[in-house]
Amino acid sequence: MSDPHKHAADDAELTDYADLINNLRAGQTIDPVQPSAGVWASISSSLDSPAAGSPAVDGSAADKPAAASNQHAEGAPVIDLGAARERSRGRTAAILVAVAAAFLLVAVPVGLALRGDDADVELASAELLVLDEAAAEDVATASLVSKGSDLFLELETEDIALDGTDFAELWLLRVDDDGNIEPISLGRADGSGRYDVDDDLDLDATWLVDVSIEPDDGDHEHSGHSVLQGDLTVG
Repeated sequence: MSDPHKHAADDAELTDYADLINNLRAGQTIDPVQPSAGVWASISSSLDSPAAGSPAVDGSAADKPAAASNQHAEGAPVIDLGAARERSRGRTAAILVAVAAAFLLVAVPVGLALRGDDADVELASAELLVLDEAAAEDVATASLVSKGSDLFLELETEDIALDGTDFAELWLLRVDDDGNIEPISLGRADGSGRYDVDDDLDLDATWLVDVSIEPDDGDHEHSGHSVLQGDLTVG
């Protein structure tokens, strides 16, 4: 059987709430009231902070007169909301640091691996001097570049003057201790660009970078007509 006294108390509480809302809407000020022990316990629970020393909440406390409850609440310790927020921020910061550390453990090796595959590494360079001013007017440069497991010769040059069907050809000239020269063709020198080099090139040998003018006669030997040439120097 329902308790008529309880229903009456509930109705009175609803009336008080309605009056409070109407007063606020009318612009009246409301005197602050010390929260009950149950409010402090609820705040403590939601903040996951210890409620030790806070007022005990039991059935008898709820039944006490309002004046007695207020007197008891006045002596209750105040929960430090700022400290609770700091503890929450600390936990959040710790989680973010752990996530960032895990990301770096994965990202750094991957980044280094990608950089190792994609980055150009200059192994040697050469300044090509003009040997035939009629064909080439400006000094050119060349760089031996490693990219991953591949080798290239990077050539920077101005246009070379050609007659008829002649073409320019790019060479690496290997010079042995006796001064003998072994020419290795890198193909037609169509101007500035990157030219493939065999991966097994002996980097300890002495090399010259050479640009020659070749007649289009089907002969794949060096014509002997060099227009640009320079020592390929390691380092």
